[in-house]
Formats: sequence, C-alpha cells, structure tokens
Amino acid sequence: MVPFRTKFEFKSWKTVLFRVVTEIAVVSFGVYLGTMFADHKAAQEEKLRQTQIYTALIQELDVFAATGELTAQRFEAYVAGWEQQYAAGEHPRPPVFSATGIEMPPHSMWDATVASDGLSHLPIPTVYAASQFYHALNMMESKYDDVFSFGNTRIIPFTSTSLNPFYTQAGALNPEFEAYTLRFKDVVRLLSFLAEQSQDVKQTMQSELDALLAAY
Repeated sequence: MVPFRTKFEFKSWKTVLFRVVTEIAVVSFGVYLGTMFADHKAAQEEKLRQTQIYTALIQELDVFAATGELTAQRFEAYVAGWEQQYAAGEHPRPPVFSATGIEMPPHSMWDATVASDGLSHLPIPTVYAASQFYHALNMMESKYDDVFSFGNTRIIPFTSTSLNPFYTQAGALNPEFEAYTLRFKDVVRLLSFLAEQSQDVKQTMQSELDALLAAY
C-alpha cells in the first residue's frame, strides 16, 4: 500500500509535468505560427517589391519601344534618301539631327532601380538582359551627343553648297565628314537595334510578372 503523501506527491508531479509539457507545446506552436506569419508577410512584401519593379521597368521599356522604333524608321528613311543622292553624284549636305535634337528614351526607372538595389529582387538572367540593353542605350546616347554636337557646329551653319567644306574638288566627302557620316549611321543603326531589344526585354519581364501574379 502506497502512503497517501507519496500518492499526492506523485499526482502533483504528474500535474506539473503535464502543465510544463502543455506550456512548451503552446509556446512552440505559437512560435511556429509566428514564423509562418512572418514568412508569409515577407513573401508578400517581396512579391509587392517585385511587382513594382517589373511594372515600372515594363512601362519604361514600352515607351522606348514605341518612340524608338518610330524615330529609327524616320532616320533610316532619311539616311537612305541621302545615300541615294550621294550615289547619283549629287553633293547633299551630310545628314544631321535637327537643331533641337531628338527626344532621348527614358531610363529614370532603371536608374532608380539600380540605386535602390532593386535588381537583387529579379532573376539573374533578366537582370543581365536588362543591363545589356541599358548599357547599349547609354552608349547610343553618348554617340548621339557627339554626332549632334558636331552636326550643329560644323554642318548646319553651312547652308550653301558653294561654300560648304564637305566635299573635295573631286566630289568625294572630305575624310572628316565621311567619318562623321559613318558615326551618324551608326547611331541610327544602334537606335533601331535598341528598339527591337527593348521589345524582347519587355516581353521577358511581362511573362515573369504574369507568372508572379498567378502564383498567389
């Protein structure tokens, strides 16, 4: 026969142990729920950041794709007309961009994304493709600035073919203006290439954005 005191102590320890185990289980479950909630909140915040970055860059690329393609087509036709005149033995003034220049494509969203480390939220292949595009865009803008400046200071002021310095007595372009004309054509080709590439990068980002929104 077990003494009453021993029974009481045994039941007390069982009660204490049950309470301890119960409290540990409750605390563990609470921690688990808290972790799940934190992970879910973090995932939602990451999704929101990605959505904002994709949306901003897609809109910027869309503007460039529309304006860049039209501008490239206009200057391609301009260069083709100039080449026809030159091939026919005429002495047309070398091609120039208008005195007011052309509107440069936007890249403020890309600059803001880079500055805020937003690229870390996008897939590496997409970041690489977008970086290539915007690097080429910066190159095109630098080339354009040089060509635009030369055209406005060395070509546009000469409106009379009898006074222009563009051609030699034999009727060929002077080397300096021949080099300029090649640079002008290079800018137009690069603009056309970027208009096509912007479409590719935009489509990639749009597909990834659609998949991201469909996953939640």
